[in-house]
Amino acid sequence: MTPEDEIDACIREHLNVTVKTRKSLGGSSFGQTLKVTTDGDELFVKVISSKDAFEFLKTEFDSLKILDDVQAIRVPKPFLVSPFKYSRGAFLVLEFLHLDDLSSPQDGEAFGQALAEFHLAPLPPSALASRETKDQDATFGFPCTTRCGSFAQDNTWNASWSDFYARQRLQPQLELIAGLGDKEVVEMGKIVIEKIDLFFEMMEEPVRPSLVHGDLWAGNAGMVSGQPVIYDPAPVVGHAEFELGIMHMFGGFSGSVWDAYHKKMPKASGFEIRQCLYRLFHWMNHYTLFGRGYRSSVA
Repeated sequence: MTPEDEIDACIREHLNVTVKTRKSLGGSSFGQTLKVTTDGDELFVKVISSKDAFEFLKTEFDSLKILDDVQAIRVPKPFLVSPFKYSRGAFLVLEFLHLDDLSSPQDGEAFGQALAEFHLAPLPPSALASRETKDQDATFGFPCTTRCGSFAQDNTWNASWSDFYARQRLQPQLELIAGLGDKEVVEMGKIVIEKIDLFFEMMEEPVRPSLVHGDLWAGNAGMVSGQPVIYDPAPVVGHAEFELGIMHMFGGFSGSVWDAYHKKMPKASGFEIRQCLYRLFHWMNHYTLFGRGYRSSVA
């Protein structure tokens, strides 16, 4: 049985629809994507052939379900995830969305408002499901390991956001950079980690735990029939400001997004310097994933 036949059979069994056509939407180093037309809904299928493909895609499946539980901003509904039985790899089946860019000020305003409401929303029980009784004060983390690109993120629950960010985001990246032999960046990174609490001292209120998408560049955001949507998450219960770091890095979000967002989420004291801190993780991740072309942004 071919991988395509397995996908068709699984869709028929679990969704009670029959596949009519498949169309390749291209791929990347992480996998291939398909548009599948059925006698019911259109579906989006992501296929990965690596040894850890099921774990990778199961994380995305679980993450999307948790984000959907917030009911503040749309995400593609996850329908099923399965390993292949007769070949290596796994596949994920999602709702197919006909996406548009954030092309107008009205789109930007709607997106900024929806993102703020997402960050302000009460945490759904599913986002806190893995905490043990002894960890009830540990409010920063996530029920499973997530991935930003291929980087596996340690989301063990932590009572301190600054410690979480230092030890579970920056430190693992520094270890990868050390493996590249870049001692200068490693030493600079150690100083940032040692001084991490200084970035938060000027805040009048402690960091409020918010569910964040975690990898929200413009390629992971859009509009569907005038409704904001986000996808390909790398989520964590963390600081809402962390979300904005990568959003500022590559453009694609207009002033109308920021005006609407900060109307609901005013900037706290020290916001700008913390944005440098929050971009640092993503620059480091790009350095370790894609090469030395990103080193100058880290250093």
